[in-house]
Order: sequence, then structure tokens, then C-alpha cells
Amino acid sequence: MVFVVKNLVEYRELLTVLAWKNVTLRYKQAYLGIAWAVVKPLTLMLIFTLVKSFVGIDSGNIPYPLLTFAALIPWIFFQESASEGVSSVVGNANLIKKIYFPREIFPITAVVTKLVELGINFIILAGLMIWFQFIPSMYMLWVPFIIFYTILAALSIAFAGAAFNVYYRDMGTALPVLLSLLMYAYPVIYPLQLVKDKLLEQQAAGEWSNLLYTLYTLNPMAGIIEAFQSVVLRNQSPDLTAMVPGIILVAILLPLSYAVFQTGGILFRGCYLNMPIIEVNHVTKEYQLGQLQSMKTTAFNQWRRLTGQPIEERAPFKALDDVNFSIETGEVVGIIGHNGAGKSTLLKLLANISNPSSGSIQVKGKVAPLIEVGAGLVGDLTGRENIYLNGAILGIAKAEIKRKFYDIVAFAELEEFIDTPIKCYSSGMQARL
Repeated sequence: MVFVVKNLVEYRELLTVLAWKNVTLRYKQAYLGIAWAVVKPLTLMLIFTLVKSFVGIDSGNIPYPLLTFAALIPWIFFQESASEGVSSVVGNANLIKKIYFPREIFPITAVVTKLVELGINFIILAGLMIWFQFIPSMYMLWVPFIIFYTILAALSIAFAGAAFNVYYRDMGTALPVLLSLLMYAYPVIYPLQLVKDKLLEQQAAGEWSNLLYTLYTLNPMAGIIEAFQSVVLRNQSPDLTAMVPGIILVAILLPLSYAVFQTGGILFRGCYLNMPIIEVNHVTKEYQLGQLQSMKTTAFNQWRRLTGQPIEERAPFKALDDVNFSIETGEVVGIIGHNGAGKSTLLKLLANISNPSSGSIQVKGKVAPLIEVGAGLVGDLTGRENIYLNGAILGIAKAEIKRKFYDIVAFAELEEFIDTPIKCYSSGMQARL
């Protein structure tokens, strides 16, 4: 986890730019713009309030709409952060295949992006508190810690989910549905105190009551929602007995989830020295040739795979076979070969975009291969915005981009079009940029 923090510090500008890109693209062409961030919680609040009028849920001395909205804020932040974090790696496959930077940036960026929407929902919450005449107290100082805990809980799902989603796309589709259903098992519609009264005070489940309450609070979101409501609306400190089981679970799951992400082959394992020195020893990269299969054959093979039975292996193809070379400091090296010779494959291995099937590669420094002209350019962003985005992706500091900005514009001959979305550029203009 220390490695993650180190990468976040080193690539903080890239993290900021990618989060800004996500927010910009999400709302730039929407008629209501960023106002969509509050549509979901407000709609759910109104629906739950309507249901409450028929069911009769006791919300104590807190107006039910306010209580529910305060529960929906951390819940929706967690749900959407985890869901988009799981889909983040597959969604950025075009960058991952061409440019190297730490892959954990993607799930973390998904969470950071949601912080913008979270801030907007806080403004709506403040308006509701004024309307219902609720005065905040010093206990609000707990809110940043509760949000940080929510981020860790979301990442404990997002890291492992992102790795599995690379191989099983069902993960990215199933998780949002599952989390939406689980909302009804969380203290969103009803306060946690109702569960506590039933299980701990009334012992509604008999000898199983205490165990069931512990299992209920083992869910991190139960403690998070209760804590958020307590510090914001009840002017109380969080109920630690409701939070500790979930904190323990997150402390266990987060490093395990990151380990799954790491072993999924998505992480960077390079070194950091100023002068690049490259050594390639007996490197082979092997692929299995794809082939079309009927739905019946695909289902049959999947069943055999799940039950541990052997399946028919596809024909192997060696893109690289026992490659050896070294590059000393200061050398200039050209890689020449016909189509399919393995030039791009070799560059991807050197940049740690993919791993060799066998052999070893040692790289001291950074390798950022330009495998495709225009990799990382986003059509809905302007030329100016793409320069900063692409520079951050390639690991160039924002200050350096500013110094070279007008040289880049002059080279690309885009002085009149630099603030135009590049989807309006000709192919030649995009290539020059």
C-alpha cells in the first residue's frame, strides 16, 4: 500500500487531469449539466418519503426526508465509486494498451471524480438543513474522516473488481445491480436504531440476536451511514460499536483487493532511476490464436473450466521468441522489422504495458512508447485541453507543458483552432497535434 501512496504522489497531476476529464465528458453535453448529480438522491428521497407515508417508519425527531437524504449521500457515493472503479480499467483499455502509468490510477480516479458530485449533494443537504431548521455542530468535523473511510470501503471492492472485470465482463454489469438491491439491507430507508432495538434490546431473533447484529454492522456502510447521520443531524459522535466491525473488515479486504489487482497483471513493477538502462534476457511472448465458437461450444467449455476439466487449447503464436539485447546509457537504438515482426509487442513489454511469457526484462528509468499517434486524445475536449491531458498521461509535469504549450501549438499549426473540440479537426490536424 505504501507503493500506491508513492504512485499517487508522483502521478498526482495525472490523477487530477483524468478526474477533470471524467467530470467534463460526463456533463459537458448534458442539457442539465452537473445538475444531474442531484437527480438520483432527490428522486430516491421523494420515493422513500412517499413509501414511508404508507408504511409508517419511525424517524424520531428528525424529518424523514432529511434523514433519508443524509443516508443517501454516503450510500450513493460508495455505490457509484465502487461500480465505476470496477469498470475503470476496461473503460480505459485504449490507454492501457499503448501508454504506461500506474494502473491503480484508474479506480482511484473513479472515486475522486465522485467527490465532485458528493460536494454538490452536500450543498443540497445544507439547503434541506436550513429548510428544516437544523443547525450543524462541531461534530461535523467527523465528516472528512467518514468520507475517507467510505473511499477505502469503495476501493476494497473496486481494486479486485477491476481485475476480475478484465477477464469476466459480467462483473461490471452485475455489481451495480447487486449494490442497488443491497441498498434495502442498509439503514437508508430506516434508521440503524430500529435494527439495534429489535436485535439487542428486544432480542427478536433469540439467541442469534447479538450475532445477527454483529453481522449486520460488519457491513461497512451500516456504520458509515449511521455515523454520517449522527454527526450531521443528531449532533452526536459516531457510534463506534456500529463502526468497528466494518473497519476491521475493510482493513482486511483492502490489501487483499489490491493484491488481486496486482496479480491481475495491471500494475507497474519498474524501477526509478534517471538514466534508462535496458536489458532483455531470453524474452518470449506467446499468444493463443482466437477462433470463432458457437454458443453451445462456448457454454460447454465454460462448464468444463468451472468443473476443473481440461478444455481444448487454442493454437499458440509466438510474437517474440527468445529475444536478447541490452541498451547502454546514451545509446540510440532502432527497431526495424516487417509487419507482424513484434516491434510493438516488444515496446509494450519494455514499457510494462504487458508481461513476457518467459524471460526477464530490466528497465532502469521510464519507457513511454508512442505506439499510436493520437493515443489518449479525447474528441469532445479542445486541443488545449487535450495537450494538458495527453502530457499528463505521458508523465510530463504541468509546469513543463505550460512552458512548451505555444511551441506545441505552433508545431501543430493549430493557432486558430486550439480551443475547438478535436472531433472537429481533420485527420491531419489530429495527427500533427
